[in-house]
Amino acid sequence: GSAAAAALEPPVGQRLLAGMSLGGGEALVLTVRSVSDTAEEVKHEGLGLMDLTRHLWPSEERPEKLCRSLRLLADQSKRDFLLRRTQNGFMIRADFVRATVEPERVLFFGPPTAAFDAFYPEFIKMLRAGIPEERPFDLWCVESIICAQVTMHTMRLQAMSPVITSVVSGMDLHASQSSILRLYPLKMAVSKFT
Repeated sequence: GSAAAAALEPPVGQRLLAGMSLGGGEALVLTVRSVSDTAEEVKHEGLGLMDLTRHLWPSEERPEKLCRSLRLLADQSKRDFLLRRTQNGFMIRADFVRATVEPERVLFFGPPTAAFDAFYPEFIKMLRAGIPEERPFDLWCVESIICAQVTMHTMRLQAMSPVITSVVSGMDLHASQSSILRLYPLKMAVSKFT
């Protein structure tokens, strides 16, 4: 009976890896905000990657292929900028947002950050005010996200500029190793947003 059924079932590790490879419920649970080109907002919470894919793209013939792409966005350990063209539109990964932009909607993935919480209401407000007719919705979204990212980096650099100048100008080229170690926190701060 149950012992024979348990013997046929793969080990827990294999089930977990299988779930991860297909984006199953064991692997990743996401929160997604969907915004249409008419500014209609829908929030999807607590769905596994495969369930989310089937829900948002019901006509997709190979949802596992799409899951692999979305997993790239959902990986919170990746912080580098990514702008990639996909068959449905664009994938964007930036410091404050991870998004899939399609011709008639944009999907924002993941837990909101303080920067995203500042960006999102402004994005919705601009969308509701109307975008120029000659600009496609998807390109307008990509431009908005990239402009917000550049603005964020500009503000960070402006805030750090006096600190950088102070630390570097106070350095002696022939200083001891202990005084050179003062540069390490500066290096870490700069590398966080590059």
